[in-house]
Amino acid sequence: MLRFEVHGVYGGWEAAVTGPSDHVEFGVETDGSPVLHTYGSMHSLLRLYDLARLEQPRHPRFLGYDVHEGPNGITLDFQAARVETTYPELRDAMEPFLAEVFGRLDDQTVGDREAHIDTILDRDEVLVDLHDLRDQLG
Repeated sequence: MLRFEVHGVYGGWEAAVTGPSDHVEFGVETDGSPVLHTYGSMHSLLRLYDLARLEQPRHPRFLGYDVHEGPNGITLDFQAARVETTYPELRDAMEPFLAEVFGRLDDQTVGDREAHIDTILDRDEVLVDLHDLRDQLG
């Protein structure tokens, strides 16, 4: 079973607009064993969620993480580690992770959260509607 774990979020939605590569500190586990502890941008994490949701290995924008399809699922290449999974398992692992990240972003946001999210969407960084996703994962 795949699991993402939040270790830290450093800034609010206003920081997510610029997408710093050290914005979210997180870990990845498979079957209860740690595989990776790293940092990532909200842009890259949301694009990875786009791939899981759309079940496709390539994002129309730069992804940041390589995804390779194989006969038994997909391989996520985080550069420091590789993880074998499936699109549904990836989506199921990312949704509670993103819900926690969104809550931490909300707690640290300076200014109007909705305006910051609109800016991300206006820049076509991700395909998922962040307003809907945030409400869905609430």
